[in-house]
Amino acid sequence: MKLYQALQAAGLFKSIAVPHTTEYKIRRLMALMAAEAGNDAFLSREMQAIRKLAPDAHALDVQLQGRLIIRDAELGNWQLVHEQLKRVESGIDTTCADFQSMLIRITDVFAQTHTPNEVEAFVRALAATYQMTPKYRWVYMVLDEHASRRQADAVFQWLQFCSDSGLPMDDAFIERFYARCRKYWSFSDTSIASLQQRLSAFSPHLQLVGEKTGVLAARWPRGKALTNVDAKDKSASSSALRKAVMEFLGAKDGAQVDDAITLVRSAHDHGHDISDALTPVLMARLERGDDPNELIEEALRMGARIHDSAFNKATQMLSATGNLGGAAEMCRLAARENGNGQLLYNEYNFANLVFAYTGAARYRALNSLLCDFTSGEQWWHGSRTCKESVKLAMKTAAMRTVVQPKDKKPHRQALDQLDAALVHVKRCRSNRGHRRAVTEAFVRVIKNPPAPVLHEKTTQKGAHIRGRAGGQLERSGEPSEHAARAVLAAAAGAG
Repeated sequence: MKLYQALQAAGLFKSIAVPHTTEYKIRRLMALMAAEAGNDAFLSREMQAIRKLAPDAHALDVQLQGRLIIRDAELGNWQLVHEQLKRVESGIDTTCADFQSMLIRITDVFAQTHTPNEVEAFVRALAATYQMTPKYRWVYMVLDEHASRRQADAVFQWLQFCSDSGLPMDDAFIERFYARCRKYWSFSDTSIASLQQRLSAFSPHLQLVGEKTGVLAARWPRGKALTNVDAKDKSASSSALRKAVMEFLGAKDGAQVDDAITLVRSAHDHGHDISDALTPVLMARLERGDDPNELIEEALRMGARIHDSAFNKATQMLSATGNLGGAAEMCRLAARENGNGQLLYNEYNFANLVFAYTGAARYRALNSLLCDFTSGEQWWHGSRTCKESVKLAMKTAAMRTVVQPKDKKPHRQALDQLDAALVHVKRCRSNRGHRRAVTEAFVRVIKNPPAPVLHEKTTQKGAHIRGRAGGQLERSGEPSEHAARAVLAAAAGAG
């Protein structure tokens, strides 16, 4: 851009004349570069010149207009996004590759700052209006939101819509769905195998559980020991670094923890991603009794992502030494780093907080925690970890009512609150009925071919999206312009 500005200062387009078509191409390229770089002042100047130079041609330049719309999306100007989409679509084929690519980038921008439910409404509107095919990353984002809350109807309404909109339900997608069945509905290997058998009638090429394991194992290089990985070698992968660390920690003559630490620190100093290799090192150091607070602080200074298992272990070590306040603080740190600030972001943080608050008789904090826990349903609420932590806390509170009969009221109240939490845990447990319903619904989605979707221009009838309770969505026959306007207006408000 500096060279271009120097040429302009020397008289480009003025004393140095060029054909209009050439000037348009040059200014167009500069505008695209400015939009990509986020240089809005430069972009504005070039677009003013382009509009004067070619008022008709620039309006039909899909790539240029698309980049301008994407820039408005990045700035959160969703009303402008809507207006520009309306203006551009009237003169082009909205199924062309450039327009569809622009829609995909807009949706990616939208997904970065909006909730899964908002993303679902946005994708539905664009798919219905412009024939946009949903991308797997959006599909999984919405799917995980519904599945984590055990909203099976919403899950399969969404999957059916995605299938109808052209999303391939291929082997890779089905494998990832199996993983979600295990996570959210506690499917066992037997349950997965049963589901696979049902699906094989419609997709005979599907591989059954365990079939891929031998193939992958055969392909994995065994070779020489990986402990001589050069930490300075930029081509060394994070997986190779982790393997080298694991060899140090699993040495036959005893874990070489200090050597593993040295390797990880050296890799970090040379700019490698150490997150995968750091977890086993942290676990080994915690096992040998290193200070949990110092370990976590050092890892955070390195800028690495700390796995939940390391936070869990560090918290348990603090609790085991009687530092219940430190354990609760470690839970808050884990929530900040891995849970978007939500204390109840997983079962281990919940269990550790219940233990710390009950052990320290911090019943006000415990009450607040349990109220949050019982106020909604998450897939992990019914886990054994949650159940055992609540039962242990109940034993502690019950014992205190006996040992301290004159001051048993707060313990009795805590016991009642814990009992309500235990009822909630039991209610949230996945059962055979849930798994049967999920199996039947998924088989229907795979079995039924995609329904023909009537995509219409925005001047005709389209799909209007509105929210319903439970995260479900419904459509009604209103102009798609109103649908897009409603969704984009919501984006502007929520963004």
